[in-house]
Amino acid sequence: MNSILAIIPARSGSKGIPNKNKKCFAGLPLIEYSLKEAVRIPEIDIVVASDDAEILEIAEAYGCDVEYKRPASVSADTTSMYEVVIDVLNFTQKVGRDYETVLVLQPTSPLRRADQIIEALQNFQNNSCGALMGVSPMLHHPLECILDSKATSTQVDEIAWDFILPQQTATRRQEYQGDYWFINGAIYIYDVKKIRSEKKLNLNGAQLYKMPIETSIDIDDPFDWMLAEAAYKNAESRNT
Repeated sequence: MNSILAIIPARSGSKGIPNKNKKCFAGLPLIEYSLKEAVRIPEIDIVVASDDAEILEIAEAYGCDVEYKRPASVSADTTSMYEVVIDVLNFTQKVGRDYETVLVLQPTSPLRRADQIIEALQNFQNNSCGALMGVSPMLHHPLECILDSKATSTQVDEIAWDFILPQQTATRRQEYQGDYWFINGAIYIYDVKKIRSEKKLNLNGAQLYKMPIETSIDIDDPFDWMLAEAAYKNAESRNT
């Protein structure tokens, strides 16, 4: 039995993009892009955590175990990823399947590749930090980001803002110091014992798996969808 469980969380509801996980993306339902890459890795078992019958049918067509049905108690907008993961782990344990490692692959990252997942798993297994997360270079440097604090003020005409990070003497972007990365949501890996003991998905001190921007787009709104679809089609045209 494999010691790695890949969980693809794909509930039916979505506010930003209705039916997002089964909406057609470059010719296929969005969920299929994560499934296509995950099934290429024989070392992992896959559970699609969904309350949607159509999504489970798609998962079954890829040979995934669909015995687990995501209950309404962990299918709300406010449900945390920890609640989903622990519910799946408790289910698999009850049916006699225990795992050492959990890999979370969100279906909203359709550009993530199987070879990246494999490399991330190898990095995780060679490191004892207990967690790993996918990251990508920040599109906007934090020294150029500001907080508009007047949004919380009762004074409508008040001008109140500040830089997110303290400003420095550097005036050109090339002179900015720091190696900044963004958590892209494409890959998360956790030690199961640590999840159970800490009762949360703790990313403090997690290993960083660095990914290029072109495979790191996380779809949250229609603009992300357009951008990801364009990036996918561009990559496909280069490959052919």
